[in-house]
Parts: sequence; structure tokens; C-alpha cells
Amino acid sequence: MKKLLLIIFSLALICRAHALLEEINLIPMRLDSGARPMAMGGAFVGLSNDVNSVFFNPGGLPWAKGLSLNFKDINNLSAGQAYPTGYGATVGIAGILANIPDIKLANNRTTDFSNSMLVLSGGTKFSILPPLSNNKIAQNLGIGLNIKALLGQTLRRSQESDRTANGWEADFGIVYKPNKFTSIGFAGINILPYNYLGSGGKLTWDNGTTESIPAVYKAGASIKIIGDVWSPIYAENQELQLSLDLESVKSGSLAYLVGAEWGIAGRFFLRSGYYSKDQKSGTSIGLGIRAADWGIDFASGNSTCVSILYFPEEWVFEKKTIKRDISIQMSDSINLISPSNDIVTYDDRIPVVGSVKANLDVYINDQQIHVDSSNNFSAIVPLSNGKNLIIVDGYYQGGRTTVERRVFRKAKVIVSEEKLLERELKFAKTAETKKKLEEEKKKIVEKKERLETLVTMGVVEVSEDAEFSLEAAITRGELCSWLAKAANLPLQRIKSDPFKDVPKEHPFAAYIKAVADRKIMNAFSDNTFRPNAVVSEAEGKEVFKKFGVIQ
Repeated sequence: MKKLLLIIFSLALICRAHALLEEINLIPMRLDSGARPMAMGGAFVGLSNDVNSVFFNPGGLPWAKGLSLNFKDINNLSAGQAYPTGYGATVGIAGILANIPDIKLANNRTTDFSNSMLVLSGGTKFSILPPLSNNKIAQNLGIGLNIKALLGQTLRRSQESDRTANGWEADFGIVYKPNKFTSIGFAGINILPYNYLGSGGKLTWDNGTTESIPAVYKAGASIKIIGDVWSPIYAENQELQLSLDLESVKSGSLAYLVGAEWGIAGRFFLRSGYYSKDQKSGTSIGLGIRAADWGIDFASGNSTCVSILYFPEEWVFEKKTIKRDISIQMSDSINLISPSNDIVTYDDRIPVVGSVKANLDVYINDQQIHVDSSNNFSAIVPLSNGKNLIIVDGYYQGGRTTVERRVFRKAKVIVSEEKLLERELKFAKTAETKKKLEEEKKKIVEKKERLETLVTMGVVEVSEDAEFSLEAAITRGELCSWLAKAANLPLQRIKSDPFKDVPKEHPFAAYIKAVADRKIMNAFSDNTFRPNAVVSEAEGKEVFKKFGVIQ
């Protein structure tokens, strides 16, 4: 009977040890650390582009370098390093010291949790494989692995003896950058099967009992919607990065994390985030500063964290090497004859002409171009209205060189008043008449250039080869569409007629509602808007006063 009671008591202890981690809702051997990700609500799996990749997604290591020291207080510290070898791979190492005191349990009990971990990391792009060295997808696809060793883990529970454990685990991550402003990622945390190689994938307690370590899977995406010429919206010296992560949690539900980062001149950063996880939600904010090789980040949310960063200048992603069997210098291997840089044109296409050194493969905007026997190439590149970037890439035995040209295409508008003046100038007989007509033409050309800018921006719609009269009357509906587009007003889905004479199917209905809701233009007392009525001079002046165009 005593032996039976002893067995039952031992089994109770074993079951209690396993349930304890679940009771405090803790997943052991998670690495989440760093002020920048914390300030962005933890939404960093898709973004992963700095040393914090060691803690969140090792798949981002190929784009990461530097050292970081992160601390919440003296008992919660971490340090990480991402060192690019210069040959397409990055190796990392991290150490974590964590302490969570006074965790509330049932029956007025408490527990303290502390652990220390050592992490060894590595990441590379798939293009490190020789057959994939020139593959565009492989050049933008990173893969990484963390090996984590639990140096010590202690549970101090009130009314019970302390317990210690050890073990080891692994994380796996992937990051793919389909273009210059988008990044997607996936990370598996604690992916080892139970009892892998005898001691992996589990916690081994000091009394000989073991328990499995729950796995966590995370997927995320990040987009730089405002930034340089590669971004959807161009803004000089400003960037806006948005991130979203989805994460599986122990309850079986899905957690989501959202983050934003606003950068100014690449030196000052404002960050915010939101997370919803395990029926809990919260917000976070943070700041960041970068100066030369140094940086500092601050985050405040459910806790406060400060990170000190260092980016050694001599750490480079690609080392400059001289291969004796390569007789080509990539730096001057493309001679782009035309177009020149920063040109403005009305044409809807432009010839790209140049020459290259022997054996170079040429791509223009990711399309391979034929190079003739004299090492010359030419291609016709279509242009869209507004800014265009022409990228000429040359590849040779794993090397790459790039030449870029910026081209701005303006929309061409035929103005009837200008054509009339040109005819009058052709038949003008006196110098005085010619001078007067030329002065009038100069004023019309200035108005035409402003009109062409609006057409290029998509504010005013003028079909090709159609004449536009500067003196033509503008209807109230047309003016609403111009104002809404110029001010980038958000348009709502029209479900009912906005006004008596503006049915929801009207081509200007959404623009009219957007303008009327903001009191830029008003309806009439009989609840009509009269979209086909001509805008009077007085009404036009009143509208443009509201926009600050005229005083």
C-alpha cells in the first residue's frame, strides 16, 4: 500500500511539473528581444533586416549585420551579433538572461521564472549555390537556422521546492524579398521533435522528469509604402514601413501583430505597434536614432526596453575579390550611350542603347536583351506617365554591375488656343503684331505646362490627340473630380444617390460626395448639386480660396 501511494505521489509531481509551464502561459526558449521589434508590436518576422533577426527570424540574417545590447533591467538582458562573412552568408551568436518574478498561480501561490540561453545562428541566400548564383529569386531568398542551448532554467514556487531544467532546441526561418519595398517571412520556433538526438526538443528537470517544448509558427509581411524611387510613394528623406505578423498560439487560435516605422533622413525613427494574443491585446511605441556606426532604440509597451547598437563599417556583405580567371572589371563593363539621366520626354517609349565588355549578359528592367557580335545592344523601353526608372544589369560569372537612368514622361496636351496663335503668327505682317502674339503664346504655354503636369498626375483627364481649350467651361461635376484627385481625397463606395440629380451610377458621384462632405463645394437648397452646371468665376475663386491657391 505504501509503495502504491508513493507511485501515485510521484506521478502527481510529474504531471504537476508539466502543467506548471502551461499554468503560467509560458513557452520556454523563445528569443523575442530588441527594442525595435518590441516598439513595432513584435511584428518583425517579415521585416527581419537587422541584427534582431537572430531573435525573431534567422532567415533575415543575410541582410543583417552589427551588434546589439538590449536591457529591460539588470535581470533581463540580451546581446546579439550578426557577422556577414562577405561571401553571401551571415553567422550570429546571442545570449539571453531572463527573469519573470511573482507570476500569480491558483490558491494565492506565486512563482518566479528565470533562464539563460546561448544561441548560435547562421543564414544565407540561396544564390550561394553556384547553379543559382544568377537566379533572381535565389538572390532575394534567405534561409536561416538557430541552435539554442538552455544553460539553466529555474522555477521558484511558493510552498514548494525550486526546480531546474536544461535542454536544447532549434528555430528555422525564411525571408523572401520579391522587390525593393516588400518582404515576406516565415519562422518556426522550437521545431525539434520530442527527444531529438536524446536530449533535444524537451526540457529535462532535475528530478529526471521531462516535458515537450511547444512549437510556435509565425508568418509575416512588410512593405515600405513611402520611401525612395523603389517605393510605391516617393518622398525624399522619408520612409514609412508597415508590418503584419500572424502567429499560432498554444490555445490553437491565431495571434496577430501590427507595426509601423516612420523614418526621417535615415537617422530618426518613430515606431508604434499593436498585438492581440491569447485573449490579450496591447500597444507599444518607440524611438530610434542612427548616427554613423552607432544607434540606440527605445520601446515602451507591456515593458520598457533599450537597445544599444553598433554597425562596424568593415563588416561587409560582399568582399571585393579579384579572380585571376576573370578578365573583366565589372565596374566599367557597361557603356550606356542613351538615354541620359533625368531627362523629360513626351514619348511613350524610349530607346536604350549601349555597349558592353565581352561575355556579359544584359538585362533591362529584368528582361534579358540580345547582345550582338560587336557587344552592342539596343532595346525599346515603354514609359508610363510620371517617373520611370530604367535599370540595366550586367552579369558575368556571379558578378553584377548596374546602371540606372531616371526618365520623366510628361503627358502631351494639344491646346487649341496655342494652335490658333501659331496660325496667326504665321500670317502676321508687322513686327508689333508678331511681338504681341508671341507674348500671348508665352502665357498660353505656361498654362499648358501646368495643365500637362495635372494630366501627368492623373488629376485631369485628356484623351490623346484630343484638343483642349483653356477657355472651355468647366462643369461642377468635372471640378469635383479634379479637386478630389488633386487632394487625394478618399472615395467611398456609393450605395445610394448622393443628391436628387446625382444618381449613384453617375461617373462623378464618388468625387461629388467626397467634395460635398468636406464642404469644399456645397449643394443647393433643393438637395440638388447640378453636376452639369458651369462653374462661375466667383464660385471658382471661392473654391480655390479654401485650397489656399489664391488669397
